[in-house]
Amino acid sequence: MAKWLCACGTMIQSSGPIPNPAEYLLVSDPDFAGFTGLVEAEDVYMAMSHVFRCASCGRLHVFWSGLGEHPTVYAPES
Repeated sequence: MAKWLCACGTMIQSSGPIPNPAEYLLVSDPDFAGFTGLVEAEDVYMAMSHVFRCASCGRLHVFWSGLGEHPTVYAPES
């Protein structure tokens, strides 16, 4: 999914500038604890979920199952 529309109407893109200012990487504590000693950055990256934050409304679009699936969207509480 290269780009999609947030519920607020803002376009979010997973492609474009690197690093992507809207993208965050998320790793669970147990997954992170599984890395010991010297590790390859690519291995850590592969264990992470991609999260995109809408610059307009702050919704988080979390790709729990990879960028090929639809995200779960979380909206800030008011």
